[in-house]
Amino acid sequence: MDETDIRLCQMLFTNSRIPIRELADRLDISVQATHRRMQILKDEGIVCGFRASLSLGYLHAIRVLIEGISKGRPEEVEKALRSNEMVQSIFIGEGQPQYFLEAIIRDITDLDPFVTFLRNEANIPTPNVLFHSQVLFGKKMLDTGYKGPSELSRLDYQIVNALHEDARISVGDLAIRCNASARTVTRHLDKLIEDGAVYFGVDWCPGNASGMTAMLAILLKENADPMKVRNDLNQRFGGSLFNLTMVSNIAGLISSYAWSPSIKRYNELLDAIKGSDGVVNVLSTVLRNGWVQDTWRDKFLKEKAEDSTG
Repeated sequence: MDETDIRLCQMLFTNSRIPIRELADRLDISVQATHRRMQILKDEGIVCGFRASLSLGYLHAIRVLIEGISKGRPEEVEKALRSNEMVQSIFIGEGQPQYFLEAIIRDITDLDPFVTFLRNEANIPTPNVLFHSQVLFGKKMLDTGYKGPSELSRLDYQIVNALHEDARISVGDLAIRCNASARTVTRHLDKLIEDGAVYFGVDWCPGNASGMTAMLAILLKENADPMKVRNDLNQRFGGSLFNLTMVSNIAGLISSYAWSPSIKRYNELLDAIKGSDGVVNVLSTVLRNGWVQDTWRDKFLKEKAEDSTG
């Protein structure tokens, strides 16, 4: 894995359906080299799949990041987390049993029951809840806005559901799965993308990457401009940072997933970020394992796609 792979992952995180040729043009490498890199990422288990989901904007749902240390037995904690329909991704830090979770909640009323679950079932007594406001992957901001109709058609749901397990299948295969013409599927898919109803992402397993992948909490100086700091960090270290996430409920905090090929380079990266304008400190945790799983929104999608009354 290298910085080109990081750039490739950044683009796939925001749209895993981007054609190979477009990815190659953006990376300034050949189509063959791009295809080979994507295949290696899959073979090594870093990218476990290309996923399509209904967008948060369409569902009026909320993404939250939770960090906390569990006092439970790891196998019991992981079993509990796997069983919860709001938990989308679980990343586990080395050393003490520290968990970084991404959850999708239907609305703010889900938050208290979810935190209670974390305390009682996952044995995380003091979970820290962070609300994402802006997530930057390389040069592109993750867009969760939606501007389409209040309810999609059954064919729309079928298209997204057919793409759910493999967002990169061809329009021809998609048409066969949806029992519709390629022209009709293309028209519906283009409208879904234009309206922001569908999200194309990847199932990411950072523990399988060579080198070191870590979760960073970048703490800013009191009078620092968060957006300026974020943009400066992205310009200087974008080849090492998968993303840079602004947090709305904690002032002066930017979170990020970072990658380095060695301990030496990892420590150099941390020192360089700490020395950046506007940064007061960086807290880091190396990740040893993680996975992505289906949530209530994927169950909802399947039910809508199979609904004979739609």
